[in-house]
Amino acid sequence: MSANLPTSSGAKIPSPRRLKNEAKKLRRQDGALTQLAALDLAATARGWPSYKAFEREWRKQPSIDRRHFLVTLSAQWSDRLNSARGTMQAHVQLSEPWWNFLSLAERRQIGTLSDFHIVRADRSRLAATDEYTSWMSCAHNLSKAARKLVFIDVMRVLAASQSKAIAAFQGDPHRMLSSQYPNRDHETLWWDPATGFHFILNEPYQIDPDKQNRVLAAREMVAHTTREWTIHNPSGTLAQLIAPMRNEPELMVFVQRSNALPARFRQIVFTDNEGHQFDIFT
Repeated sequence: MSANLPTSSGAKIPSPRRLKNEAKKLRRQDGALTQLAALDLAATARGWPSYKAFEREWRKQPSIDRRHFLVTLSAQWSDRLNSARGTMQAHVQLSEPWWNFLSLAERRQIGTLSDFHIVRADRSRLAATDEYTSWMSCAHNLSKAARKLVFIDVMRVLAASQSKAIAAFQGDPHRMLSSQYPNRDHETLWWDPATGFHFILNEPYQIDPDKQNRVLAAREMVAHTTREWTIHNPSGTLAQLIAPMRNEPELMVFVQRSNALPARFRQIVFTDNEGHQFDIFT
């Protein structure tokens, strides 16, 4: 069946979220299906040769309101010692509406980003529930939330639990995840719902490569380190993607995806109380 049939026939193209829900039902019926295979089945059932082909067609729709691709995160701060307070916003451009690739339950599992809630049923506006205690705290948490949203958009991953990461790593015999290793800092766990691949994102301020590499090698893990981007603190940390050595090919797929992050992070626009744009880390 032609991928153009749903469009040419005048039928409305369903949202990616609709197909993902249908894929979940298929996986419940057949536990052997991978997420990617279930997505392809859901797409072919509606006339597309694959889920990727469906996504390309969906993005071409002239009726898509691309204003929803822009999300504004806002946060307030209050410094009682100096009797000062204010608000700042982060304007984030996404490749598609965030709710197409991130459910409400999934968003609540992502540290810092989970502190921001939908404003008056408008999913293009997210606001921090609590005030931050200083301008700097507000800036760092707002930036981190905005960057995590972009990170998920680009990498197409979700937050992983430690127990599921240990299972994916086929155990934790060297206590890689349950105890400290050299230069471990600001560590988060992520997984790819399409393949089940898990990896560690470590964001230290600095590393001792020789010391860390010896420990990682002993634990049969491999790390890719970059200073081109970071989620935690753009003014000081670096990023390491870490996974079992046997999964290095899968890890390199995400290393390649991450090459798009520096440009996407630079697109985030920060504004102050009056709506004036400013560099949050200058």
